[in-house]
Amino acid sequence: MSSFRLTIGLTVALPILIMCITGTLLTHQSQIQAWIDHRGLQSHPPKPGAAPVQHQGGGTKENAALQPAEREDTYPEPGMFGTMPSHGFYIRHVKGIQFDNIDMQPAKEDQRPALVLDQVEQADFSRIKTPRVAGVPLFALTKVPDFNVRFCGSVADTHVEQTEQQTIR
Repeated sequence: MSSFRLTIGLTVALPILIMCITGTLLTHQSQIQAWIDHRGLQSHPPKPGAAPVQHQGGGTKENAALQPAEREDTYPEPGMFGTMPSHGFYIRHVKGIQFDNIDMQPAKEDQRPALVLDQVEQADFSRIKTPRVAGVPLFALTKVPDFNVRFCGSVADTHVEQTEQQTIR
């Protein structure tokens, strides 16, 4: 597992595997930096505030129950995992990740959690914004020790010492 920090002023240390909501599979530092960099061009620098990440949405509760295969024997490519169980970020096998000031905007209502963490240690999330859907959690956690969420709108500031399976609404 590797350290990772995703903020408006990004710092990363890899390799890791993150599927982002745009359908982009990010596996190397250069891919993540390029994904962040294309959010603001020199001629059109990003505005202060949350990093906007927009996507089509429309995911179902059945999509939320999906378990992506590990596929360790294959180089990860976009689309190889099919529909993901999150409408935001699916994060697996990572240690030391931080997300700050991210704004996820699906074009259609989505029944999947915004963020799914599977076997992630030391995860910190602050100022995550996304439209809320009744009955749909913001986070779905599986085998996650040391998880923190702060300043995420209607979600109470939360610390999870250890969990096998938990959702945070």
